[in-house]
Amino acid sequence: MNELSKEETPTQKSGKGGIKLIVLGVIVVIAILIGAIIVLVTKLGNQRASEEPKEKKSVITAETANEVIEEWVQEDEDKYVPQYFTVVQNTTWTFPDGNSPSIDATVSNDADNETPVYFDVVIEETGETIYSSPILELGATVEKFRLDQELSAGTYNATVIYHLVDEEQNELTTVNVGVTITVQN
Repeated sequence: MNELSKEETPTQKSGKGGIKLIVLGVIVVIAILIGAIIVLVTKLGNQRASEEPKEKKSVITAETANEVIEEWVQEDEDKYVPQYFTVVQNTTWTFPDGNSPSIDATVSNDADNETPVYFDVVIEETGETIYSSPILELGATVEKFRLDQELSAGTYNATVIYHLVDEEQNELTTVNVGVTITVQN
């Protein structure tokens, strides 16, 4: 009988093997859960880092001055600014009245310039923009145009502000030229 008690029955063998399988399964499940937690934490950390806005330095202090200057220099190096711009316009414009096209106003973007351009006409005394042109490609001309704002009879000193732009119409720089506007009636 001693020998029989030491021998295992077929049901006892599957019981011990089943426990080993259960323990192994639990270990695998725990390892998978730990791996999933690590992946989720990593993704959340990366997502939060990408959502955080870059620090803006709106106040320049002695501590941040060098860093801000370096950023400005880098921005300027990344942006191409034409080295010259030829202004082609007459400096006296005459309008029969405040609603009519000019008799003699002419503005061109010289074909030898490097970029497209548009311009605004601003009355010096008031700062009011009285005309905004369309984009002028190289070689394009605007003549005898009508102002966007009606002016009463008189003579006005104005500034033509040329906006040199890149292919996406982002402003690169400006050039200012004076003009005298005469409205006759």
